[in-house]
This record gives sequence, structure tokens and C-alpha cells, in this order.
Amino acid sequence: MKQKIIRTALGLFVVLVVASAFYVYRSAINKPRENASNSALGAILQKAHDAKLKDGSCKLRGDAFDARAGILEQEAHAKLTVGTRKDSVIRFFAENGIPVTFTRDEASGTIYTSGCSPVGCGTDTALLGVRVGLDEKGSVISEPVIGSIYTDCL
Repeated sequence: MKQKIIRTALGLFVVLVVASAFYVYRSAINKPRENASNSALGAILQKAHDAKLKDGSCKLRGDAFDARAGILEQEAHAKLTVGTRKDSVIRFFAENGIPVTFTRDEASGTIYTSGCSPVGCGTDTALLGVRVGLDEKGSVISEPVIGSIYTDCL
């Protein structure tokens, strides 16, 4: 009986600690930036991000990632217009260093790269991806979709 009470009390304690940590985390995320630094977790996250930005190479990687994503989007919309043939689709992916995969009705490709991830992300690992709808002959039938995300964010 005594062991059951101890286990129950310990379980409740763990649940309370986890719930408190989650509440502090959610409060830091939902508050405006100037108020987030008032909480312990918000201050820790902000200091970690500020330290990361002190190293100028992180900002340069982030700017390069954003620029590459923007250029990729512009080129995809310019070169992968409706009616573009399969050989031009293959050339577009090759010119951008993206390996292409064809399925029955789509061409897609993804590359992994790095940038300067925002607060809440583990590392700076990111990906860029392109996909476009194709008809049975391999010609483009829809606007391309470009994705750029950091891979390990909360």
C-alpha cells in the first residue's frame, strides 16, 4: 500500500513538472517578443539565438538560403510553365542541382542544405524542394510548387 502511494505521488510530481515546463514554453512562444524575455525559457531561447547570430556566418548562410529559395521559385515559375515538355523539366532540375524523380503524374526533387534556423530549431539543416504536375506524356500541367523549410524545428 505504501509503495502504491509513493508511486502515485511521484507520478503526480512528474506530471506537474512536465505541465509547468510546457506552460512556460507555450507562454514564451505566445507572448510578444519583448515580453517573452521575461520568462526563463524565453530568455534562454533568445540568448541562444543571439549567440548564434553573433557569428556572422550563420546570418550569411540564412541569407544565402533565402536567396536560393527565392531564385528557385522565380525560375520554376518562369521555366516550368504549363505545356513545358519532359526534356525541359529534366534540364530545369539538373541546372538547379536537384535530382528529379518522376511518378505517374508528377516530377519532384529535394535537396538538403543549411541556413540559419530561427529560435526553436535544433540545427541549421534545411531543405529545398520542387514539384510540378505532369500529364501522361510528361508535359507540365500545373504551376510548380516550391518548398523551403528548416527540418528540425518545434
